Amino acid sequence: MTRRATSDDTAAPLPHSLDAERSILGAVLLDNQSLVAALERLRAEDFFLPQHRHIFTHMTQLDVAGTPIDPITLLESLSRSDELEAAGGIAYISQLADGLPRVTNVGHYARIVKDKASLRRMMYAAQLIQESCLRSEDPATVLANANTAFGEIQSNQSNPADMFDSWPEFQVAKPLHSLIENFLQADVCNIVGGLSGDGKTLILFSVTKALLT
Repeated sequence: MTRRATSDDTAAPLPHSLDAERSILGAVLLDNQSLVAALERLRAEDFFLPQHRHIFTHMTQLDVAGTPIDPITLLESLSRSDELEAAGGIAYISQLADGLPRVTNVGHYARIVKDKASLRRMMYAAQLIQESCLRSEDPATVLANANTAFGEIQSNQSNPADMFDSWPEFQVAKPLHSLIENFLQADVCNIVGGLSGDGKTLILFSVTKALLT
């Protein structure tokens, strides 16, 4: 339903962060484990720059094949599919890891790229809705299409990994504030899990009583 973003969109600057995109790709070249953190949130189409989509796609393919990801294997993979120039060429790929801030920040960079991609999709969806209204289409149909479009964006944006802090975020986190010492943390969502009959309800009622009294 949405068109692809390209670097040729000059009418208005589309939301993107080329620095975050390059940092992710460079981090994967330096440490292949960084791809795991990136794949928790990103797909190739989330990248703004077409070159970066090609590179990320081939990195993923190399990982699936069990091949180490480095400049040599990446260049070979792109060359075999005649996509080397589309990915920026040898010089661009060779410089991806230059000046990389921190490999451990990949999760944060991936979140930035994902957020920018979601904003672009919202812009495209809004544009299509506007065009439908100008064509005087049935309001109910336009509304249904709008709900579908934004529902897909919301589904694509949600990620269970966002419930948890990354290790770098944990390292600089503020001291914990507990409502019940060593048991119930304040300012967060606390989850009590267990099998049926394990006493979850009793525990939660006891916690509620403790907080009230």
